Amino acid sequence: MQNCTTRVLIGLCLVGALACDTEAPNNDTSQSELTLSYVSGHLGSYWDCPNEANGASADAGPSLPEFAADCDGDGCGAMNCESAEVTIQIKNLGSDVIESFDVLQVLLLDGSQATPTDSEVLSWTLSPADALEDGLTPDEAVTVRIEFRGPSAVDFQQKQEAFPVHIELEDALGGKLELTTPPLDALPMVVT
Repeated sequence: MQNCTTRVLIGLCLVGALACDTEAPNNDTSQSELTLSYVSGHLGSYWDCPNEANGASADAGPSLPEFAADCDGDGCGAMNCESAEVTIQIKNLGSDVIESFDVLQVLLLDGSQATPTDSEVLSWTLSPADALEDGLTPDEAVTVRIEFRGPSAVDFQQKQEAFPVHIELEDALGGKLELTTPPLDALPMVVT
């Protein structure tokens, strides 16, 4: 009986060893060989153009009615109107050339980061502008400036809160990248 038990245990060990593949294929395409680093950013200024802010239901900010009469010449217009933007650096840590990537989503995060708000990406630009002409080679880095709709001014004061922004990108190989910035501030109102 002991000989039979030993044979069964040996048989089970062999079956177990055959069933365990120590080098399972990596089918995970969600990882990218690129890395993201935060450089700078702000949430913009929408005092004079609240209809361009994220959520676009705000009334005109304080500088528009007060200073519109003083504005009557070339170069006159909405002074306190600038889109939100984040500048990041993307570096290729892999061994393959990355031909392209795309900014998929920018999310404004509230203080608790529990309720993200999707923000429209207006544009993104590379520096240097021709950085992806031959692809992003291993160890090469590029700076990307992402312009998006930020939160609007509320009543006659900008909320004195800073909000982080979550950015999602995808490379040409389908790899996903994510970065959450430190809390960003809105630009102050300029009165001249």
